[in-house]
Amino acid sequence: MSKFIDELTLSRTIAWNTCWSIWAVGPRTFFRQRPVGVEKIPSEGPFLLLANHTSLFDPAWAAFHIGRPTNFMASTQLFRVPVLGTLCARLGAFPKAKFVKDRDSMATLSRRYELGQPVVLFPEGERTWDGRQLPILPGIARLIKRLNARVVYCRIKTGHLQHPRWASHPRFVPVEMEYDGPYTYAPDISDAALVEEVSRRLTVDPLPAVPPGSWGHKLAHGLPDLLWACPACLAMGVITVHPKNDDAVRCRSCERSWRLDLAGRLHPLGGGAEPMDVPAATDRIAAAYGDPPISDAGLYESDGIILRGERMTIGEIPRGERTPRPVASGTALLTPEHLALLDDGGGEVWRLELHEVQAVSTELANLLQVRLPDRLLQLTPHGQSPLLWNHFLKPWRERASPTAD
Repeated sequence: MSKFIDELTLSRTIAWNTCWSIWAVGPRTFFRQRPVGVEKIPSEGPFLLLANHTSLFDPAWAAFHIGRPTNFMASTQLFRVPVLGTLCARLGAFPKAKFVKDRDSMATLSRRYELGQPVVLFPEGERTWDGRQLPILPGIARLIKRLNARVVYCRIKTGHLQHPRWASHPRFVPVEMEYDGPYTYAPDISDAALVEEVSRRLTVDPLPAVPPGSWGHKLAHGLPDLLWACPACLAMGVITVHPKNDDAVRCRSCERSWRLDLAGRLHPLGGGAEPMDVPAATDRIAAAYGDPPISDAGLYESDGIILRGERMTIGEIPRGERTPRPVASGTALLTPEHLALLDDGGGEVWRLELHEVQAVSTELANLLQVRLPDRLLQLTPHGQSPLLWNHFLKPWRERASPTAD
């Protein structure tokens, strides 16, 4: 405990003041933050700052206006990045394994809150892909009640436009945000009611009006990973960036094409395409492949194969390291029970039983990772979108092991 207090008052305070001074004169101007309700943030004592998760910069956007050293729960993946991981730790971040119980992380959070410090959390657990809120993790209700916490909300309204999670390039969109609170909740409020309250207060419009002064380039780069099938003809793996327009995508199968704008709307360019937006396009694709998804109904009925990949590489990430060590490579076959890799002769060279999987997640740079009780795997599907495999793996993993999370 004394070591934590020393770090809080010396090295962390110095790092905090230095970094926020730099942020104020540089990136803050670049992001053009436009906060509303800053006066509602408590100047003393602990509180939980809950924010919707739109960008890698959310912690900095949300915490800058607190004005004093703050703590952050962050993915363990972040701490594997050289320099950045060390800097984040100095600024009060502590690691949390995504989608699994992490008692050490929760103990750190509780201790820092009880010492009177603000703690920034993102109750969705991961960044949004298109501005729509992801399900609020139920553990946030238990945490608020256990700490009897004051809660301040931060709605980041245009963060997902500034740099969509799938995009290869940022846009220059002012970051509009709103603080609300502080709130306290009765001890007898149900977990379900509290989760609903958090969800309601963090919901933002996924297609907001684009603020004046916004612009961007190469808007469509990265979108084919998100649109792993054509939203018109529904063929898989056929969407590409338009060869003559970096702000547009086209389908190699039906030859329809769309121009993407800063708000996430898709405007028809040719081939009989219909206007739509990115959320509607992803919904259309998801609906076409079902729940749980199946890539080819005939193949599933005959061979039990849910999804096939011509080549996938499996790597294992040792604890405390960033670079995966090669494990296997081959043709990938996903069935309701397992993911298997086959060699050129059709022999099985590697198998993962889905009931052993604790979580499936997409990390920085669209890296697809699978967490097991004793190891962390990275799956690289060559020639296919990692988001395609994430979309298929998650629901089938849940069916094979419904209590893993």
